[in-house]
Amino acid sequence: MGALQEQPHLGGIRLAQAVVERESWFDSHAGPRNHELVVHGHLDDGETVIVCVEAKAGEDLDRTVAQYAKDAQNKHARGEATDALERLAALLQRYVPYDPAEERVRLMRYQLLSTLAGTEAEATSTRAVMIMRELLGNAPRALPAQIHLVLAAVPRSAALGGDARD
Repeated sequence: MGALQEQPHLGGIRLAQAVVERESWFDSHAGPRNHELVVHGHLDDGETVIVCVEAKAGEDLDRTVAQYAKDAQNKHARGEATDALERLAALLQRYVPYDPAEERVRLMRYQLLSTLAGTEAEATSTRAVMIMRELLGNAPRALPAQIHLVLAAVPRSAALGGDARD
C-alpha cells in the first residue's frame, strides 16, 4: 500500500476488493495468466483503479524471451503442439518498441510481458497499476523502480491505448 500512496496520481487510494490467484485471459492462445493478487480500488477524484501484483520468493521471473522462444522451437521440433511463438510475437509487438533480435529484448523476462498483458486484461478501470516484487530469503529486494510500478497511475487510455511502436 505504501508504494501506491507514494504515487502522485494515486492520492487517496482506497482498496475495495482483493482476489488472490486471479486468472486473466489476455489472448486467444492457450492458458491464462495467474496473478498473485488483483485489487480493485477507488481514488479521491472518483476514478477507479486496478492493481495487479506479481511476487516471487526465491525464484526468477521465468525464462528470458530468448529461452522462451527456444523452448517453443524445441517443442515444435519434437512434434508437440504449441502456440508459444505466436503468443510471444504478439506480446513483443504490443509492448516492446525494439527489434526482437536485439539483445535487450532477448534478455527480457517473458513473465514481465505476460504480467503486463494480464494487467491490461484486468483493467476495466480508469487507472491500472502493475507491481512486481521479488523476495529473496527473508529480506525483500525490489526490482528496479521502472519495473516495480510499471503502470503506476497512468490513465488506462494512455497506457494501453495502442501499439507500443506508435
